[in-house]
Amino acid sequence: MKLLLLFVCYFAVAYGWTSLERVPIDPANPDLCVNEKIGTMKDGETKTLQGECVRASCSPGVISYAGCGVIGLREGCVLGPEDLSKPYPDCCPGEVCPNN
Repeated sequence: MKLLLLFVCYFAVAYGWTSLERVPIDPANPDLCVNEKIGTMKDGETKTLQGECVRASCSPGVISYAGCGVIGLREGCVLGPEDLSKPYPDCCPGEVCPNN
């Protein structure tokens, strides 16, 4: 049962939410992604967004975002806070149980 719980928790954290944003391609700089919130990123560059537990990755014409997944909590446990001092996915909240 513990192995199943570990697998479910890993799956939930490993597969959080994702989204894609189309960004205009600048013919003079086709390998750059430009966004008001993120700034400028090079093709293949990844950033953790300031003040959020979200990762942004640049591909020409597209910025992909990934965020924390939903996890099931055991009885008596609560969802801990995000740790925004760490990069994604280490900043994602985890289960906090009184006996751990």
